[in-house]
Amino acid sequence: MLEEDNDETCWNSLENFRVKLISVIDPSRITPYLRQCQVINHDDEEQVLNDPSLVMRKRKAGVLLDILQRTGRKGFEAFMESLELYYPQLYKKITGKEPSRVFSLIIGNQTGQQLLIFLLMNEITKLQRTVQEERQKNWGIACTMLG
Repeated sequence: MLEEDNDETCWNSLENFRVKLISVIDPSRITPYLRQCQVINHDDEEQVLNDPSLVMRKRKAGVLLDILQRTGRKGFEAFMESLELYYPQLYKKITGKEPSRVFSLIIGNQTGQQLLIFLLMNEITKLQRTVQEERQKNWGIACTMLG
């Protein structure tokens, strides 16, 4: 019973931030991390991302938080780590701490290390794509001005 109380306490500490979390979080960004940490499964992810009754991102985020709340302390830790990775400003607002970028739940084994590399490479690819699109856009503007 004591462990269950501890699980509830950690999630209760986030309750004051629920509205902010729901308004900021995009579940599609953090569910891969949460799945790798094994706090949600494929069915949970499908429910959150593809349920036809959940058309608004905020509703999806709310359902994801509800699912995570049932996962106890491990789910809480994985969720906080996902905030640290994808929403560092929100993480800082909630915890009052700077993100440390230490991801304990997935680094513990070789698969976790490979996932972390995959996640980082994914983010680098997204950034490179954004930079390339900006360059093309700026090049188009420059060509228009010259022509």
